[in-house]
Amino acid sequence: MTLRRFEGAAPVALVGLPGAGKTAVAPLLATRLGWRWDDLDVAIARAAGMGVPELLRSEGEARFRERELEALRRALATPAAGFVLACGGGVVVGQEARRVLAAGATVVWLQVRPETALARLQASGLADRPLLSDAPAGGDAAALRRLRELQAVRDPLYGAIAAISVSTEGRTPEELAAALHAALRDRWAGSAS
Repeated sequence: MTLRRFEGAAPVALVGLPGAGKTAVAPLLATRLGWRWDDLDVAIARAAGMGVPELLRSEGEARFRERELEALRRALATPAAGFVLACGGGVVVGQEARRVLAAGATVVWLQVRPETALARLQASGLADRPLLSDAPAGGDAAALRRLRELQAVRDPLYGAIAAISVSTEGRTPEELAAALHAALRDRWAGSAS
């Protein structure tokens, strides 16, 4: 099933905790849909001319969230058909960002346990995750505590705007992309009838 079949479909926005697999799944899902994809954090870094860790350190989280909202609006306002967006884990913390997501995209929540997220993040390195690498001394235990704190705050926010929720536990990015493709196809087919 390709883009032509669902030309009017809203962009797909992947949300979830750091380590949920958003960036890994987005290009695979986009390929299955015949769509393009982008990563919101990468778009922010491109526009700012510096990486997200540097932005957070130099400007603080509040200014980063403003940049994130601007980038989110730009991404979802782009008239190009067929688009999958991997969002940063904290995109849901702002009420306006949640409103923009819910109004402009089919939101897919990739659910992950903090323990699984930590294992995935350790494989790719925590240094690029400022909200985790800056956790108080304590190494992995501190990072796990921080992920649990983020989960407690963010899971209700993800759940409030998600059209589709899927557990990533025990699934490869390829398996997730296939499952999401099927769920989206069913959702769009149902809304077309």
